[in-house]
Amino acid sequence: MSIKYLVVCFCSVFILCNSACIGKKKLQKETNNAQKKAIEQLVKKVNDNTLQTEWLQAKLNIKATDSKQKQSFNADMRLRKDSALWISITPPFLKLEVARALITPDSVKIIDRFNKKYYAEGTAYLESLVNYPLDFNLLQDIIVGRTLVSPNDSSKLSETEGTYCLLTMLNNISYFTYCNAENFVIDNVTVSDSSAQRSLVAKLTNYKPLGEKQIPFSYQRNIVIKTPSVYTTDIKFMQVKTAGPFKLPFKVSKKYTRAVLGKQ
Repeated sequence: MSIKYLVVCFCSVFILCNSACIGKKKLQKETNNAQKKAIEQLVKKVNDNTLQTEWLQAKLNIKATDSKQKQSFNADMRLRKDSALWISITPPFLKLEVARALITPDSVKIIDRFNKKYYAEGTAYLESLVNYPLDFNLLQDIIVGRTLVSPNDSSKLSETEGTYCLLTMLNNISYFTYCNAENFVIDNVTVSDSSAQRSLVAKLTNYKPLGEKQIPFSYQRNIVIKTPSVYTTDIKFMQVKTAGPFKLPFKVSKKYTRAVLGKQ
């Protein structure tokens, strides 16, 4: 398994955060007061339905595809709020770890068990790899399901067949957020940047209550990114826990060689 491809897979899994959490500002003045009020009420209900937790642990099953290859692997993921994202990768049907990653607000570290190498980069590497703004806070937000695009002057809200659609324009990019009108969970986020020929469609399904407050949490996510290369990722959350703390072990053997991502 290519370490660079592994990083791309995880970036594609969490790249939704670029659209989901961008520009967290207060709703600006809207010429249509009724529309403004409706949007504010929707945002509040969705935010109230968002998981708030210090710790999060989950088993993941991930299937990732691009134009050249397909990969399927399992992962043990552990998150400490505002501090660290820890991931252990294993092949399907095996308990042998092939890679381990630790992402913090300022670094990306990866252990490659198969090739006995380790990598240490700044978080800017993630953005350069996928050509999308990406940092630790955005990764964190999408993991816990914080996927509502913050509205601005351009935002418009409509409702069709029990689904709210919040459209927001930002820097010539269209952000469509589709929300269930009954339980106020996000079903779909679509991002379109026609000028750069790139788009993203993320579907969040299989919601189940989680945590002390029984907040709805999406256990199944499908993400398709076109940049114009196409990356498709299906991610299934299992055994999700919030009652931490959880260990985040990351020790590099002296036998391992330091390498540079993209040059292995």
